[in-house]
Amino acid sequence: MKRQILIALALLAAFAALVSGCKPASPAPTATPPAVTTAPPMETLAPATPSPTPVQSGLAGDTKDILAAVNEGANIDFETFDEQITAETCQSYLGLTPEQLGEYAEDAYVSMAAMNVSAHLTALVKCKDAASAAEVKSLVAKGFDSGRWVCVRPDRCLVVEAGSYVFLIASYDEIATALEDAFRALAGDAAGEADVFFEAE
Repeated sequence: MKRQILIALALLAAFAALVSGCKPASPAPTATPPAVTTAPPMETLAPATPSPTPVQSGLAGDTKDILAAVNEGANIDFETFDEQITAETCQSYLGLTPEQLGEYAEDAYVSMAAMNVSAHLTALVKCKDAASAAEVKSLVAKGFDSGRWVCVRPDRCLVVEAGSYVFLIASYDEIATALEDAFRALAGDAAGEADVFFEAE
């Protein structure tokens, strides 16, 4: 019985080898000459004109787009959680009361490390005017809680204004410097002095 099974298996293996090796030959590919096209004479070609791309300089647009441009300019490559700052979240993100946010700000956006074990937060506030921005800068410097992460702290917290915008940075030294530089590059001469209101010991 075993002998018959072994013979049957041997025949089956031989048949499988024969079948797999007996594929019909595919015809050899024939070379097709490439299509010949002739270009029109040079004098009939219209000169190429690049399409204009709008260049947005300075702090124009909404706070979400500006904050994204600052993060890109600073090469922020870790995952962030970004959202609009509202009356419900302004105390946590900025140290402002809902009344202060409503009185001075038109728009505000935050970007912070997605993992709460990293002490990193940036926020941009578009104020009603430059005087409102100066007031918001002062209020944020007094009200922002650098201990909001509980177990970790940023190396530095600072706030800088440019025209009607206020930019808050709470992060590690190297990142904070890169973010401030990127913001100043966008804001140009409008950027004022930074108020560094917290530095880790």
